[in-house]
Amino acid sequence: MDDAAQQNSPGKPARKGAARPPRRAERAEASASKSEQTRARILDAAAFVFARKGYSEARLSDIARTARMQTGSLYYHFASREELVAEVMRVGVEQVHRAVRERMETIPEGTPEIERLRLLLECHLLTLIDQNDYTRAISRLLGQAPPRLQLQHSANGRQFMALWRGLLREGQASGVLRSDVDMSAIRMLLLGAMSWSIVWFKPENGPAELVARDFARMAVDGLRARPAAEG
Repeated sequence: MDDAAQQNSPGKPARKGAARPPRRAERAEASASKSEQTRARILDAAAFVFARKGYSEARLSDIARTARMQTGSLYYHFASREELVAEVMRVGVEQVHRAVRERMETIPEGTPEIERLRLLLECHLLTLIDQNDYTRAISRLLGQAPPRLQLQHSANGRQFMALWRGLLREGQASGVLRSDVDMSAIRMLLLGAMSWSIVWFKPENGPAELVARDFARMAVDGLRARPAAEG
């Protein structure tokens, strides 16, 4: 048997240093990874376009051009423009939710509850206004997207709403926050005010960090429980 036959013979160990063709599982994993990267690139491009053009003016060709690909190639990853809209809105909500959850984990144990609330409000607002195409896209898409997509967006936000509902109720139950206000209404006011900031905030008006800090400080000062004599 010649050398070539020996190298290709079944059961023979591969020669040390010889290139090994990728196994089927590895090829599938590489293909999936490439597909996920392409999908992420499309989503980033869609968020960029929707943030600037809204729902009615954005075209799939705009998104494809931004993603540096052919328009027809988008359909390998998303069936329609509506599916793209739904996913951009979902990712936008998830980004803010994740940022707040991660901030919760980094707050040192023993931090006063009112300070913890202030830090989380600051994180939430900063994530919204710190040049984020996904959250800016949501502000343009709400009110323009079909009702079905708006309902889906509301469903995506329920878990996030539950997080803030729990934080405010816990603060009220522990006596840290005022007991003479409707925390359900306060929650909607706070979240609504922060969401609206995406529309009016401009970086040239000042650092996002300062805006987030001042808002959070003002909010907790208004919600902080007052001593009985002061009340």
